[in-house]
Amino acid sequence: MVDAFVRATEGKEIMTQVGCTWINTQNVIERARYAQTKGTMGVQVALPFWHPLNSVEVIQFFTDLSYACPDLALMHYRSGRERNSLQDRQYRKLADEVPNPVGTKYMSSNFDEWMELVGNS
Repeated sequence: MVDAFVRATEGKEIMTQVGCTWINTQNVIERARYAQTKGTMGVQVALPFWHPLNSVEVIQFFTDLSYACPDLALMHYRSGRERNSLQDRQYRKLADEVPNPVGTKYMSSNFDEWMELVGNS
């Protein structure tokens, strides 16, 4: 899929990003590295859905990915299915501590939650 996507977007003036979520950090990193070698500019990653992470573990997950792929833009895919979503102030901490997060793909129709998220970013 990554190869086909990169071919389809080649020569276009758009930021390319692909989903690289998996069930463990190492495989997320492997997928992100592959996407990077093919020329994508960023990746979307979700937090593990099978086990809630504390705030330290969330930062460590993104730090590990950032260290492994320092030139990729990181987009958090907030699907709503994970056991622990990043909350508004956690995004600020993530942005302060990890060099390459660029945003979140927010998958909810909860307007109040969205306003809180946008208001504190």
